[in-house]
Amino acid sequence: MAPSSAFTARRARHLLLGAALLSASVLARSLMAPDTHAAIGGCRSDPVVTLSNGDALDLHATVDDIATDVPLVSYTLHGPAGTSVRGEVDTAVLGPKDRFQYLADPPAGTFSAGVKVTTGTPEKSMTATTVLVDATGAALSTDSASGQSPQMLQMNVSG
Repeated sequence: MAPSSAFTARRARHLLLGAALLSASVLARSLMAPDTHAAIGGCRSDPVVTLSNGDALDLHATVDDIATDVPLVSYTLHGPAGTSVRGEVDTAVLGPKDRFQYLADPPAGTFSAGVKVTTGTPEKSMTATTVLVDATGAALSTDSASGQSPQMLQMNVSG
């Protein structure tokens, strides 16, 4: 058996600590939110909402404009009666320009999302998508809509 030195033991501790921290951060990221999507040719808003029943909804809007010309992105989500928002994570670069409202009113398993993008230059083309994800991370339903700012785009998903 080879002799053990303080340097070898310290190095092994550092390697184990680094591996543990990396593993914990990967696990925390996988539990926090579904994957987000990159935008090409526009700016993007992308909140992920987790509900009290374990479902998560990835709401995203892409507008063919620069971020400085987008003062507001409004989301209205209707979810099943008896549910509430447990968390909202905004994964977009627009940050505080997003407004979010949740109303619990449709039947169980049904969601309706509305997205309105306000731009300084009217009639910029935009696309919105809503993805319903269950507690295991599996996508249950997806719906998309396209239009121009400042239209309200409506999507419906169920699962």
